[in-house]
Amino acid sequence: MTPARRRVTLAGAAAVVLVLAGLASVAALRGGDGSGSGSGRTVAERYLELLSDDTQDPAELGDLVSSGDPAALARAGTLLASARARISDPVLGEAEEIETASTTNPLGTDDDARFERFERYEVTYRLGDEQHRATITVGLPSSGTDEDWRIVTPLSGAVDWNSATWEQTVLDLRVGEVPVTDPDRTSYEPDVQFVHPGTYSVEAAIGRWYSAAAVDLTVPAEPETTPVPQFDLDPTPVGRAAITQGVLSAFAPCARGTTYCPVLDLVEPRDGDLPRGWWRGLTEDPTVAVDGVDVALRDGEFAYLGPTGRELVAFDGATSVRFAPGTRRPGITVPLTLERP
Repeated sequence: MTPARRRVTLAGAAAVVLVLAGLASVAALRGGDGSGSGSGRTVAERYLELLSDDTQDPAELGDLVSSGDPAALARAGTLLASARARISDPVLGEAEEIETASTTNPLGTDDDARFERFERYEVTYRLGDEQHRATITVGLPSSGTDEDWRIVTPLSGAVDWNSATWEQTVLDLRVGEVPVTDPDRTSYEPDVQFVHPGTYSVEAAIGRWYSAAAVDLTVPAEPETTPVPQFDLDPTPVGRAAITQGVLSAFAPCARGTTYCPVLDLVEPRDGDLPRGWWRGLTEDPTVAVDGVDVALRDGEFAYLGPTGRELVAFDGATSVRFAPGTRRPGITVPLTLERP
């Protein structure tokens, strides 16, 4: 063999080695020999691709997943499209032919009645820093052809978004730009929703009054409902203005008498011994600082008419926020607690 021919042969052998290495890598990702019906496995592989590849449109899941609740599937797909992270490194195991779908489809289909064959696959995937293991089931419809396999039991997570509360007040939650709670509800009403596995950035609010920075929620594929995260809320500018107005309005009863007037402990003499027209109003509105539901008053001052004439009293104070039933508008607890600095 001439040197030139030897070089060509060696180069060809190297190319074959590279091709075989690539095929081995694909086989490892797909879980070995690819057993199972060709179309069933193809659907399962495409399903995992849609879940894991953030360049793929989750709307295509509607063509693969068997669902008796298309709205729930569409909503889950919309959330997945805005997820901060999808599953990664999915590996599809070998097929196991089974007599029944064996698990309830979270999207509400009567699987055994509609399908004549089922194949179950074990799936491993990563979500965040953790490795997860689950199963999916594909089914061949009774009236379909070999090209009509569908995902019957998907990788299913679940979240009861309505369970999110703060200071015993229901929260409005959003994932990206998608509201996942009803802002008009005023009490807890369970609403466990189907969610594709992934990590979602969740924002919380109480109407337009309070809001919180986004918190990540990782939803794995498992039967247990994933708890909603905890949020630290603070008033929005609109909420802060409403709370400040509530504080100032708390002094209005003083002009009508002594009932519910917050300053009585700071004046002398008190209550019935004060002359008519004793209240002369705030001369300095207090600075109102709000931390969660705790409200601090600083550097306020009021005037009143005492036995010896007009008196000025500086004060600090405290109160707390309460939310009105129904509207969830923030108000304050009265009477205020005031003290001389």
